[in-house]
Amino acid sequence: MRHLLIMAVWAFLLALGGLGLGSWALFILMSGSAPGWFEPVIILMGLVGLSLAMSAFPATSRPRLPWILLGASTVVFIVGLILTVNAA
Repeated sequence: MRHLLIMAVWAFLLALGGLGLGSWALFILMSGSAPGWFEPVIILMGLVGLSLAMSAFPATSRPRLPWILLGASTVVFIVGLILTVNAA
């Protein structure tokens, strides 16, 4: 149960960060100052990161797979953050 709680907290923090990052990206897109590549790339990053985080929970019967999936989702979030900072 402790592992599931840690996974849930990690996923919750990713969700909060993703909500903030998505809001920031939306603001950049609505301001019209975003480069042409930004919109499809940030949407794809969001979908991939969300899919990886959601895939971690059904995989809890495996010993390391959920942690790998949440780690990959965190990497996608960090890359999305870097792209958003550079697009601003």
